[in-house]
Amino acid sequence: GDISGVVFYDWDQSHSQGLGEDGIPNVQVCLYQDSNNNGHLDAGEPQLECKQTGSDGSYVFTNYLPGNYIVTETNPAGYTSTTPDELAVQLLVVGASGSAPNNNYGDVDYAKLGDMTYIDTNGNGQQDSGETLGVSAPITVTGHTVNGQDVVYTLSSDANGVYHVQDLIPGTYTVTVGSVDGYILTSQNPLITTLEPGESDLDMDFGFLSPTGVQVASFSAQAPASNEVVLRWQTVSEEGIDGFRIMRALKAKGPWNQIGEVPSNAVGGSGDYTFVDKSVKGGKTYWYRLVSLPDGEDLGVTSVTVPKHVDPGVAGSSKVFLPAIMK
Repeated sequence: GDISGVVFYDWDQSHSQGLGEDGIPNVQVCLYQDSNNNGHLDAGEPQLECKQTGSDGSYVFTNYLPGNYIVTETNPAGYTSTTPDELAVQLLVVGASGSAPNNNYGDVDYAKLGDMTYIDTNGNGQQDSGETLGVSAPITVTGHTVNGQDVVYTLSSDANGVYHVQDLIPGTYTVTVGSVDGYILTSQNPLITTLEPGESDLDMDFGFLSPTGVQVASFSAQAPASNEVVLRWQTVSEEGIDGFRIMRALKAKGPWNQIGEVPSNAVGGSGDYTFVDKSVKGGKTYWYRLVSLPDGEDLGVTSVTVPKHVDPGVAGSSKVFLPAIMK
């Protein structure tokens, strides 16, 4: 007789294959002789055969004598079982043939989506290098799953702007970000993604521009010596600010520490500024943030690697960031 079954996606965890719950191909199932007839796989009981499930998730072991057997399933990486991975089978043969069908296994392999709600300093709708500051925002995720469910999730990104929705049944999902007081959304909203089993879409980010009364035309950093970084920035419009706070970090994501303040020197609405940081060490990379005073709006990010030794007249490497902040 034949011993058969199917390995399937058990999205509703009902332990039976239903609508939208396709079979899972290429899953290993093995057949053992239950020598002591106790319904469990014990050490030393002989393995008779192993197979991979077909394109529809089915398998069949053919032409076995009547008796007691054990069938086991080995989960693919990342999958979780909703049914036991070991099934006891009693094969009965009446006349010339017989069968023991429906030795089935249910599995799930959830999907995930998310990313970040971030400060889009240059307002271009894309998360560029250095735009690592987050803002907490309300998020709504709606979806239509492969097994016909309509689902809704509501959440907020955390204080760092990070959000993730896990354990999703595959399907098509729409992610919508809500408004944040005092900020302007710069990126596409909503975002739509279609997820397969086990798939992650972690590039669903939303940019927010922090409106301010100052527009910075450039912000750069140079290291003319192994113990010195010179920051320079120019404004083309200033309104209602007292000056600038200088923040520094060793990594793009912080933590950030204040290292100084520079008062506004705007004439006719524009200004030219320089700040020298003499507390650096050669061979290190430093990140700098420019923040307005007193409201604390982020105006730009730049970084520089301080050389260990500098030849006369040769400045250290610098990265220039050109924000486009508008009121």
